[in-house]
Amino acid sequence: MFTTGGQLLALKLTLPPSAAPGARVAYALLSGGEGQRLMLARALAKHADLLLVDEATAQLDPTASHTVNQVLGQATDAAMITVVATHNPATAQACTTTIDLVQQGL
Repeated sequence: MFTTGGQLLALKLTLPPSAAPGARVAYALLSGGEGQRLMLARALAKHADLLLVDEATAQLDPTASHTVNQVLGQATDAAMITVVATHNPATAQACTTTIDLVQQGL
């Protein structure tokens, strides 16, 4: 399971950059990247045994991408199986084990 620090990092993902801490923002008003971070934070908060992630950093700026990669690295280190599909080399590096389908000709 995530440590308290990991949970706090995941919760950080839920806030749009313009929102004050504790602000409530309707999901429909979030950008694609903000919604993506919210869904990841919700999945992490549930302490699921399995997390499937598809292009988690696709719509994010470099700072948000770095934060998401940190969280994915923590999920990999926790007692959670995390399967990530990505084209982003930094996201792949956040994982402990990778299968490169391009190198394998698939």
